[in-house]
Amino acid sequence: MRSICKKLETAQMGARRLGLIVQRVDQNTIYAEIGLARPMRDALRMTKLLSRAIETMDAGFGIERIRLEVVEFETLKPTQISHIDKKASASGALADLISRIGNRVGFENIIRYLPA
Repeated sequence: MRSICKKLETAQMGARRLGLIVQRVDQNTIYAEIGLARPMRDALRMTKLLSRAIETMDAGFGIERIRLEVVEFETLKPTQISHIDKKASASGALADLISRIGNRVGFENIIRYLPA
């Protein structure tokens, strides 16, 4: 996960959808995909979202190969991070919440109203 995040950072991109391909010893393949509410390249946060999908997988007789890929990405410019910036951490927490709910019930079932 960290190598993917470093590549995304170098390209000034953020992942919007991640795919996890697990090939079992019996040659069956399991595919799990998670969506993100906004572009992200934080390995810890993405790992937490992927852990739910991993927990539901059946390993069968064992896992031979695991592949993680970025299915969809968008531009994500570098930002200044500060321990004082409460607004940035609040928007990150909201994006994490929307990502968790969206992966459970589907992003198409979430409506977010914005002032216009």
